[in-house]
Amino acid sequence: WWKSHATWMVPGFHIRNLYGAFFNNMLGGVGIRDYILAGRIRRAARELDQGGAPGKWANKTLIEGGDGEMVEAMLREGQVIVNGKAARELTYSDLAEMTTTMGVNAGNGRLFAESRIMSAEAEKVGGTGARAGQKMALEKVPVVRGYTKLARGAGELTENVMRTAAFVRGMKTYGTAMEARAFTMMRHCDYYDLTDWEYGFIRDLIPFYKWMRTNTPFQIHQLL
Repeated sequence: WWKSHATWMVPGFHIRNLYGAFFNNMLGGVGIRDYILAGRIRRAARELDQGGAPGKWANKTLIEGGDGEMVEAMLREGQVIVNGKAARELTYSDLAEMTTTMGVNAGNGRLFAESRIMSAEAEKVGGTGARAGQKMALEKVPVVRGYTKLARGAGELTENVMRTAAFVRGMKTYGTAMEARAFTMMRHCDYYDLTDWEYGFIRDLIPFYKWMRTNTPFQIHQLL
């Protein structure tokens, strides 16, 4: 509870988060074209989430959208078929699905870690526990619910765009999804690699624990 009030519920947190993520991307050579492509991928993801007829970007191929550089990088590394589909036929929604299934997005990375811990807790206590119920009760207050939705949305937007842009640069540089994922996680944290104890206790006790755990050695490496 107190961690939420010290982090994503404070407007300044989002500004600092944006600055830090942008700086780490800059160190990796992420440029404006990478952010543009990341924006198109996130737009395709939203179009799919909304359901109904596909929007402007969901079914458009990377080549049709003028983003063939990533395709050429994959072909250069022999990635003719990617996730069962020809590289030249990959669409923006395919990239959106790739970032989701690989846990590149912040929300997906946390879900992977939480599902592992929650399943273990459920076996012990036979449910999701009182903590989840308390959070739901608090968010029933209209003002709290509205602000919570806005703050979480801002945090997810920042992290997802920054992480997707890093993934794009990694794909263009290395040509494979796994190396692009490693490129991204080096700069933006992989929540899944925390131990259950770190994720369930230490991360709540120390704000920005995962960021410090990943970013401190990364910055030292950059200085050296």
